[in-house]
Amino acid sequence: MYKLDKTAQDALNKIYTQFKSASEITVSAPKYEKITIDYLITDGLLEKIDASTLNGWVYIVRPTHEGKLAYSEILKQASSKINNFILQGETIMKEEYHHLTDHGLAMPDFICGPKSDQWFSEISIFNDRTLVNHPLHDQIENVCKNHRNQFSPHENMMGYLRALAEDDEFFEKTEQRKDAINMGFNKLPSNSEQLLRELLNSSNPTDYLAGKFKDLSNKEDNELRGIIRELKSYGYVDVLWADNLPYHVTLNNSARTYYEHLAEYKRKNAPTNSATTTPQTINNYYGSTNVINAPNDGAVIVAGNNNVIDFSYNKAGDIVSEIESSLNDESIPSEERETAMELLSEIKEKITVQKKPSIIKSAFVGLKDFLIGIGASSTVAIIQAKMQGLF
Repeated sequence: MYKLDKTAQDALNKIYTQFKSASEITVSAPKYEKITIDYLITDGLLEKIDASTLNGWVYIVRPTHEGKLAYSEILKQASSKINNFILQGETIMKEEYHHLTDHGLAMPDFICGPKSDQWFSEISIFNDRTLVNHPLHDQIENVCKNHRNQFSPHENMMGYLRALAEDDEFFEKTEQRKDAINMGFNKLPSNSEQLLRELLNSSNPTDYLAGKFKDLSNKEDNELRGIIRELKSYGYVDVLWADNLPYHVTLNNSARTYYEHLAEYKRKNAPTNSATTTPQTINNYYGSTNVINAPNDGAVIVAGNNNVIDFSYNKAGDIVSEIESSLNDESIPSEERETAMELLSEIKEKITVQKKPSIIKSAFVGLKDFLIGIGASSTVAIIQAKMQGLF
C-alpha cells in the first residue's frame, strides 16, 4: 500500500490518466507543484527524462512499474471513484440531454438513456458498499431507486457527489477503521452480537432478516438498520436491498469465525497475573468440585474429590472445527447434516461463553449419539478419539 498525501495522489492520478494515451508527457507549473513531482520521482513512481535544455521548471516524465501499482491502488479508493462518477455525470448530462422542440408538448427538457441508467446503478452499488455510515447514504439511495420518476435526479446526484468529494474527514475515518479491522478483532456491542448470532443460527438469513422488520416502530426500525450498517461496515455481512427491505443476505467468513475470535479476545484481555478461583462449588459427575480459571490456553482446572481435570476451551474449539470439516465430507441426507450442524453450532456457543466442562461434554455426547443414528461413522470416530484427550 502506497501512503501518499492527497496532493500527491491527485497529481499521480492526473499524470497516469494521460499515460493511457501517451508513453511520456510534459509536466510543469502552474498545473503541478515542483515539490510534488520531485517527490513522486524520488519515490520511484515517475521516471524523469533529461530536461536540461528546457527553460524553467519543466519535466518530461514516463511511467514506472511502481507508479502503475500506486495508480491502480488510487483508482480503488472511494475518492477516485467519486471523482470518476462526477466526470461520467458531466458527460452523460451532455450526451443524453433531450430538448423537446415540439411546441405542442408541455414537457421540460430531460436527461435519459442507457448510460444514465448504468451510472445510477453503479452509484447505487458504491453507495451500498461504501457509504452505509455516511449522512447522505439514504438520500443517494432514494435518487438511485427513483431517478426515472424525479424531476432533476442528475442535478441532485451531482450535488451529492461533489459534497462527497469534499468530505475528506469521512473517508479518512473509514480508512482508519479498515486499518483497525486489519490489525485485529473488533468486538461488537451486545445488540449487534445478538443479531449476528441469530443470523448464523438461521437456516435462511435473508428471510429471517426481512422478517425482523415486521411491525416495528420508527425507532425500532432505525435501530435495526443501524445494527445492520455496523455489521456491514466491519465486513461481517453483505446485504442487498429491494423496496427498502433486505432481499439477499450473505454471511462472510469473518461472521462465522466471530465467536472464535471473541473467545480469543476474552482470553487475551482476561487477567493473567494469577489463576482465579470461582467462588462456588459444583456438584457433577466429577464429584464436589471447584472450578479454577487458568490464565493460559483458555483453560480451566476442575479439582475436587480426588479429581483434577485440565480442560482447554481452545482445544475444544479446534475439535469443533475438525468435526465440522468431517461432517461436510459425510454422505448423509442434507436435512440430517443441517441438524448436526445446528447441534455443533450450539456446542461452539457453549465453548465461546465457557460453559462448564460437564455441560460441553454432554453436548458432545449428544451430537455423537445423533451421528451414530444417521450413520456418520467417520465423524463419530473423530468425536470419540478427541473427547478422550479433552476430558
